[in-house]
Amino acid sequence: MPICLDETLSHGRIKVTTVPVRMPEYMQTFRCICGACEDLCCSELGIEIDEDCAARYRSCEDQDLRTVFDRYLVELPNRNGGNTHRINLDESGSCPLLDERKLCRLQKRYGEPGLSLTCSVYPRYASMVDEVVESSATTSCPEIVRVALLPEEPMLFTITHEDAGRRRAFMHVVRTDDPPFPVLRHFHVIRDHCIRLLQARRFQVWERLILLGFFVKRLQDEVDADRGGSVAGIIEHSHRQLDDPQLHGYLAAISVHADIQLALLREVTAFRGSLGAINPRLNECINEFVVGLNLGDAILDVDAVSRFTMAHNRWFVPFMKDRGHILENYLVNIVFREVFPFSKGRDLFAAYIELALYYALIKMLLVGMAAYRGGIDEGAIVKLIQSFSKGIEHSPLFKKRIFEILEKNRFNTLGYMSILVKN
Repeated sequence: MPICLDETLSHGRIKVTTVPVRMPEYMQTFRCICGACEDLCCSELGIEIDEDCAARYRSCEDQDLRTVFDRYLVELPNRNGGNTHRINLDESGSCPLLDERKLCRLQKRYGEPGLSLTCSVYPRYASMVDEVVESSATTSCPEIVRVALLPEEPMLFTITHEDAGRRRAFMHVVRTDDPPFPVLRHFHVIRDHCIRLLQARRFQVWERLILLGFFVKRLQDEVDADRGGSVAGIIEHSHRQLDDPQLHGYLAAISVHADIQLALLREVTAFRGSLGAINPRLNECINEFVVGLNLGDAILDVDAVSRFTMAHNRWFVPFMKDRGHILENYLVNIVFREVFPFSKGRDLFAAYIELALYYALIKMLLVGMAAYRGGIDEGAIVKLIQSFSKGIEHSPLFKKRIFEILEKNRFNTLGYMSILVKN
């Protein structure tokens, strides 16, 4: 659950009105395009709000808005034994507060202060690392995909200052001065090294992911031993590994198993119908994958693997040669946003598996879409990454089912992840 810290700091008689904020540079250029967006954030998912916001909405003086709240604002039990509140979607699957131009009537009437915290901050994410706010965004917003992932330059970061009283929902809070386990004390150098590995463009993206897996696995061993003194040596070993003349040969020797890759995605697409409503844009991408590879409902066969391999070599490989930076930026954005590899506490390797799995699923879906479309363009990858983020990254149930598949088949290992991500 996000932690809401909405206050102005004071030190003695000096009132602190700004706080340091670390962010990717794209956050300084992002602007919501509102009703011109191809996939509104106010659709497909109910909007959760807190108790105070719900009470404010129920006492709203605007009669038209009160009518909406009376019909669509509901109270639901939460897993902690209390209650939560949600604005349900209307019959069209959109927020009932949108007007005919797809603009928010509540914001038009009361401005941003009238919005719930969820609506006010989306698609922005915030974390607190020691005394610094970290601000980034989710790629479930199409415009974020365009401004954050499409630029060819490696993603850069900056520190600025913002109003201390700005509304924020902190998804992660990291304290390196009093960590729950020793390795976390080295958070900054660890995450910085993860980003450097993912931006090492002398290697292909899949190779960088495998190198990242080596690094995280050694860190996990340190965590499991409840140590932290070897982190500097682990980072130094990872640096030296990049210059090992035998490294490319080792990575090239990893077997390519298109059948295993395709079997996983086939199993994922098979259970999508049991999860209830799915993002329509993601559903379109999955359908293109299925039709493009002529999978149908049949058991995976040799011909399907052959079609997948052909589409991969004909369209995906050339695309990655020219635009591999898009998936690189996607991975780096997650690493920064999710305080990687510490998003799951002590289970660093689980965070790595999730990251590698996202890349593998996007890669495979893109191959099938390319077979369907006869190629890949930026429009296709924007649609896929945005809908994937919205439909899978934001779906605990979907992620739970995928991890169950990995555990059932004992695929949650570095060896299997290497097979899964290799082109």
